[in-house]
Amino acid sequence: MRKQGSGFDRSREQEGVEERNMHDILNERFKSLVNRNLYSSIVRSILEYYEVTSEKSGEVELTQFYGKIVKHIQQLKSREKTDLNLVNEYLKDVENGLKEACPRVYSLEIETKSRFIVSMKYPYMPLNLGLAIDPYMNVPFIPASSLRGALRMQLSLNNNDISHNNISLLFGKSEGEEGKHPGILSIFDAYPVKAQNGLFEADVITPHYRESDHKIGKREVDYGIGEHESKPNPILFLTVPSGVTFRAFSAVCDELDEQEKQALTKFVGAFKNFREFPLGLGAKTMTGYGVVEVSFIPIKT
Repeated sequence: MRKQGSGFDRSREQEGVEERNMHDILNERFKSLVNRNLYSSIVRSILEYYEVTSEKSGEVELTQFYGKIVKHIQQLKSREKTDLNLVNEYLKDVENGLKEACPRVYSLEIETKSRFIVSMKYPYMPLNLGLAIDPYMNVPFIPASSLRGALRMQLSLNNNDISHNNISLLFGKSEGEEGKHPGILSIFDAYPVKAQNGLFEADVITPHYRESDHKIGKREVDYGIGEHESKPNPILFLTVPSGVTFRAFSAVCDELDEQEKQALTKFVGAFKNFREFPLGLGAKTMTGYGVVEVSFIPIKT
């Protein structure tokens, strides 16, 4: 009986050591996994964390764990060259395929001039890391929907030569609009092809108040919380640093009527000297993020 008790005590002691070191254990697992697939590393680390500690850890501890993952991703300098080579090979295949299939092909290059965030609510990530990450190529990317919206907004705001009707011909009308139809322009996701300062950079936001701080039971209060009652909670999230160049393609693959040809000609002319999105690109543009320089280059016309 004494031996059994001794064994039980050793088991409980070992369990306590494992629990105390869970952050370190997961960090090591993340470092190992990240050499294979970044997306899988993030998902597995978080799932293991929840499996072991979710019932005992609070919101602050969980936020700190997320922050450790962000720091690891920021330090992935050794694999960036390999990842960018893979991206460039992929984009070359896309370009060749579009040239064969479509009569008109264009390249869009976007260089970040400030920190950049896009798709903070990317649905395939298990937490709000701050940007979309391609699960196969392990790099941040700009979804085609974001590019499409920015291009359309640029035309709407800064070019009076292109009518609303022509913009609709180019980009289509969405559901709910009268005469819904797809546009003649196909736009593809943008991927990084060059990086002067790395692909990832950690940033921090420090909320001082939580929503629950402004409530008493179910009753909303109409006065602020005193500074002595605030609870600053730094939260790390991922951004793309300045000096990263993304590349995307746009193509017209259908036969065009005269009106559509005129709309496309005006579109190409409008972007001949196009250098920036006036409202920025991506999220948090009102606070200095998303300043970019843009080059729109015809490849096949």
